[in-house]
Amino acid sequence: MFARLFCAERRANILGFVRNARRTDCLREEPDGEAQLKKELIDRLLEVSRQAAREVESAVSTVKDPHLRGVIAGVIMQRILDEVDTDEKGSSATVSSASSSFSGDPARKSGTQSRILDLRSDNFFREPRRLEEVLEELRIRGYHHNKSDARMSLLRLARKKLLRRIALGEGRQRMYLYVSP
Repeated sequence: MFARLFCAERRANILGFVRNARRTDCLREEPDGEAQLKKELIDRLLEVSRQAAREVESAVSTVKDPHLRGVIAGVIMQRILDEVDTDEKGSSATVSSASSSFSGDPARKSGTQSRILDLRSDNFFREPRRLEEVLEELRIRGYHHNKSDARMSLLRLARKKLLRRIALGEGRQRMYLYVSP
């Protein structure tokens, strides 16, 4: 199941990247040592992703929702590959933009609002989301906030025009959806 959800796409992307990298290495006129290091890094990433795929698949096998299972597996695999990438290069500055919220930047605030803004920068609010969906995504990323804190942070971000708030229903059944402006 995991192979259908995540590995097949990742493998196709990585293999395409490897093929392109091998083709362009000949054209770039880089020193052989540099090209060899890049090839070794790509080969190492492929090897680690193959090894980790089984473990990630077993880790998410209990999740019933296939979309959620794919998201969780993707986040886990991205973290694993980022760690390998930074270990190989000896620098933690090479974290991909897809996981910018996990970069560990000390200058970045770590409050509820900044974590919600990280979701926005990862295009989570591309479609309207309920409060519960925001809380679930934060939990997937390892941040556990209570409902009232998240609700207030979403309200404040909407007032700052960083998110758009859409009211649904009336009276006690009123709920709000949040979307990027």
